[in-house]
Amino acid sequence: MNRRYLLVTGAVAATAALSAFAPPADASTPPMPAMLQYQNVATGKCLTADANSVFPQDCNSTSYNQRWVAGGTGPVQLRNVAANTCLDTDGSSVFAQACGSGNQSWILKGANPYQLLNTATGTCVGTDGSSVYAQKCTGGDDQSWKRM
Repeated sequence: MNRRYLLVTGAVAATAALSAFAPPADASTPPMPAMLQYQNVATGKCLTADANSVFPQDCNSTSYNQRWVAGGTGPVQLRNVAANTCLDTDGSSVFAQACGSGNQSWILKGANPYQLLNTATGTCVGTDGSSVYAQKCTGGDDQSWKRM
């Protein structure tokens, strides 16, 4: 009986000693942001970036050029996963460039589908199927984007 008691006590002590060296769980580590596609309601094409160009293209679930990460809360910055550039506008053209510009702050207006509203210019991202542009927000399908 004494021997069994010593074995159990030793096993408990060894487990406690080993767990002292285990890294603590970090509850403050945020989850990885989702890499999402934005598909236009009118055309069915996805918002795509290649270096500094932004254009509509047939959706491809494996294309990182069509994957965007929304960083922040409230107004967000949309960063393209493949190009590592951010969605930007001058109020009429839509393009991608190094993250950090003041025209890279977007509000996802509405519920899925969303309008991509630029906070600096007050314009929304739209497409006619061959190009992507910014214009006055109308709420039309050409400016409506489903997150997938």
